[in-house]
Amino acid sequence: MRYSMLNWDILEDIDVSGNPWQCDCRLQWLFRMHLPRKVKDTIRCHFPQKLQGRSVSSLKEQDFVCGLELRVDLIIIFGLMTFVLFVVTFASCSYVLYKRNFCLKPRSHMQQQYTRIKSNKHSVDLEWDYSADP
Repeated sequence: MRYSMLNWDILEDIDVSGNPWQCDCRLQWLFRMHLPRKVKDTIRCHFPQKLQGRSVSSLKEQDFVCGLELRVDLIIIFGLMTFVLFVVTFASCSYVLYKRNFCLKPRSHMQQQYTRIKSNKHSVDLEWDYSADP
């Protein structure tokens, strides 16, 4: 309900109970109005969840806020979507790199890079004699 819907100054009686009121910054004008307490008692908040069931007369001006309220189910859905996006991105990048031979080279290329070292039968291994040091 908007302030501009009615001429509140000449209104004598109104029954707005039973409506699903959203008690956020857009309804702050109703809190500021000088309506009889019995009228404000019949207006009960349905949204946001933390104010659900409370009457407008029991609220403070700070309760009428607008903004993103992070609910647990939204956090879980966002987390799962982020994880799935990460996995799909990682899998796609891995597939592209594999197809372009950046990650794994075929064995035929790997074997060409190695050479055998033949041992020399005429070589002698010498060990250092530490007892001869001064």
